[in-house]
Amino acid sequence: MIEDTLSRAQSNAFLLAMVALGGCLLSFAGETYTQRDQAAWVAHGREVSRQGRELRALVAEQHVSALQYLLASDSSALTEERALRAPVLSRAAHLDSLTTDNPDQHARARRIHAQVDEWEDRFTTFVTQRSATDTPARRVADARIGKELFAPLSVELTAFLGAEERLYMSRVDAERRTQRLIATTIPVEILLLAVL
Repeated sequence: MIEDTLSRAQSNAFLLAMVALGGCLLSFAGETYTQRDQAAWVAHGREVSRQGRELRALVAEQHVSALQYLLASDSSALTEERALRAPVLSRAAHLDSLTTDNPDQHARARRIHAQVDEWEDRFTTFVTQRSATDTPARRVADARIGKELFAPLSVELTAFLGAEERLYMSRVDAERRTQRLIATTIPVEILLLAVL
């Protein structure tokens, strides 16, 4: 009778230990998967931010070339502005494709892409319809118009990069919380197994 009771207690303890071990393994697998997923989101956020900053740099270079042309009537600057169009359009399209997972950022990226297209159309139209009068006052007025044409694109890029920075920081915070959770739960689970 005592042997049956001991045998049953050992069986119950063994079964409980197996359930606990299974729970620990499932918990560990889930936490590892979550951590890997969050690390991928952080890396994706870094890439989107990098692409956005590179687009902003290309657009700024394009804008400087356009202003140089408008202020100095330097045709080499216009050649530089035109040479930057394809990389700017390509980068805007790439940024658009990178943000399909986030509706808000995707909408911003699409607006940026639209602003790039609009800048190109409006600036090209402005240059071709530009007055033949080439005076310093005319150049300054033209440069002011060039800045006004560029302003909406600059605003969209700033909004996009600010939002992406906030997303990135929230992803980093979530990743850190998961790491802290793993650092506390796994030792507790191992301790529980040892006790059982």
